[in-house]
Amino acid sequence: MLWVAALLLFAQDPDAAYRQGVALLQSGKAEQAVPLLEQAAQAAKSNAQYWKAAGVALASRRSHCSPYSR
Repeated sequence: MLWVAALLLFAQDPDAAYRQGVALLQSGKAEQAVPLLEQAAQAAKSNAQYWKAAGVALASRRSHCSPYSR
């Protein structure tokens, strides 16, 4: 449950949560990326890039593939 610790660590920094979430997503760990990217999007509600990344992570988790694997 390393991602739980990451959620606590990035709770006050949506940029850091976003960067870590994207890194996880790019490495094929969409399941772990989702909470971080959702947290970033909730903390910065007007940042469309964060919402898009959260959506990509959710879609990747459901299809069990990385959008970056092509």
